[in-house]
Amino acid sequence: MDNREPGHFCALVVMRIVGEGVVECLAIDYMKAGGRMQVKWPGGTSKNKEVPFRDMVATLRRETREEVGEEVEINLTDDVLNGRRVILKKELSPTHIQYFFFVSDDDISGNIRKIPKYDDDELLSPPYWIEAEKLSEKIFRSHRPALMEALDFICRSVESSRIRYFRLLKAAV
Repeated sequence: MDNREPGHFCALVVMRIVGEGVVECLAIDYMKAGGRMQVKWPGGTSKNKEVPFRDMVATLRRETREEVGEEVEINLTDDVLNGRRVILKKELSPTHIQYFFFVSDDDISGNIRKIPKYDDDELLSPPYWIEAEKLSEKIFRSHRPALMEALDFICRSVESSRIRYFRLLKAAV
């Protein structure tokens, strides 16, 4: 039996509505050694001092600064702090849990990184906005369910005239 304290992965699912019913997502291309690329949400794993549940927010803030931009801050509303913005929680093993947090572009402030950077053995593109429909074709398979859940979250949150579009988009994903 594994007696280690469970670790956690936290990712930031940032979306915005542009134009009439178009959803864009903030994504990053992660280039692995050997040339394999994965499109993912900004995020990462806990450090030894960060304990699950108590320090998910610390992981989220640290990873946002590391991957999105040193000057970027997340407006951590009560919804985020109380876990109501966790749109997906996946227990991959007893010692590793994934949390995907939904925030809108209004919830982040600061300058998004504009140049590529290395994070361990990966080269990260600058964060960029991509339409949800296009992202659905590219996003890393373990991050894809968070896209589905985020679209569901938006369907429940936006005015009724736009909901039909999102349901059609989600059906296509």
